[in-house]
Amino acid sequence: MEVRRGRSTTKGLKMKVLIASDDAAAAASLCRCLSQLQFHCEVVGTPSLEDSHRELTSRETGVNLVIVVLPKIWEESQRIIKTLRASTDAWIVPIGHLDAATDVIDLIQRGADGFVDQDRSLEPQLLAILENQQRHSGIDAKSNSQMIAIASASGGSGASTLAANLAVASAEATHRIGLFDFDLQKGDLAYLLDIKPRHSIVDLCRNKTLIDQSMLQQSVVSHECGVSLLAAPQSMGEMLHVEPGHLLRVLKLGRKLFSHCFVDFGSPANVVEHAELLEECDHLLIVLKLDFPGLCNTRRMLDLIDRRSIDSSRIQLVANRTGMTGDIPASKAKSILGRDIDHCVPCDEPVAHLAINCGVPLVQEAPKSAVAKAIRSLAATFFEEHPEVVTEQPEKSKQSGLSSSGQFLLQQVAGVMLLARSSG
Repeated sequence: MEVRRGRSTTKGLKMKVLIASDDAAAAASLCRCLSQLQFHCEVVGTPSLEDSHRELTSRETGVNLVIVVLPKIWEESQRIIKTLRASTDAWIVPIGHLDAATDVIDLIQRGADGFVDQDRSLEPQLLAILENQQRHSGIDAKSNSQMIAIASASGGSGASTLAANLAVASAEATHRIGLFDFDLQKGDLAYLLDIKPRHSIVDLCRNKTLIDQSMLQQSVVSHECGVSLLAAPQSMGEMLHVEPGHLLRVLKLGRKLFSHCFVDFGSPANVVEHAELLEECDHLLIVLKLDFPGLCNTRRMLDLIDRRSIDSSRIQLVANRTGMTGDIPASKAKSILGRDIDHCVPCDEPVAHLAINCGVPLVQEAPKSAVAKAIRSLAATFFEEHPEVVTEQPEKSKQSGLSSSGQFLLQQVAGVMLLARSSG
């Protein structure tokens, strides 16, 4: 029988296929069969059945389809399908001998998305599976859910503060806002929102086989504004429990739970370590300071992203705390960066410090301040189809417009609130 050949309709994207099998010959045969179909897919691994779960949870790049060559023992087949379903959102398609239709129903109830009968011609069955999976992925790709990554180009840029306030500002438009703290070494979003989470991302990742929507919902803590926070580990030692594959799975689940999800990657080192996770994000905000080291570090990060072949249209450069004496003008930063600054957020240290020390988001503490307006303007770009006009950088620092006595009073209030929080 002549088999029609498949053709992927998604330009530039390959479907990534993992073949789990204890039979090396069967795995090799499946690889040849897939290559003959001329479908735009790539076999990224052929682990054993026992190692397939570990392979899925440790991969950063993600897998679209898992083909499982079933063992002869039926109970073992049931266990493997159930374990793999808890490990991945990818399509799972077992291949084996069909004894009864009820066996297929049982596998589907345990998490399989289809079945390939080993006693029939494989090519037409595999082609149908690939095309069905692609149609399914195409539907998911049209989701309005947006994943926004925030990364700091250098220390002290205020990326975490910006991430928290962007999430809170976005919650004014919709209450389905997620905020993930992926700064595993020194994440402080919980402090910025004055939240004491019972669970963190570590608790979620300790249950390697149970990372699903329900577990994610139980691991986040809600702020009064409607933002759902997935907190960073409480200690640096705990980060050893978090693997790259876990973070990728959390991002994919976040798309299903939230209309907008803000992910704080923290320092440039984290971006380098988890650069492949950025491929899952729709936008990348690189937060920088308008000084020479900040601009140079931003250029290094842009070069890294370019080497990763990440679409540059996803990137937005955000100059934070602008207007300070000695800043390099945003209009002149292009000579170092090779591109324009997209947004500027002005500096207002007295108000910002008060909000941080009180654990109240700045956009709530001082909603009429220039910095709050700039953050809301940036947040609005994720709810609009047209790009936002760059906020003009002030020529010199306006601070908060308070008198010296007013600033002194703010400092005293911040000190009292900080003491109350630490003692509480």
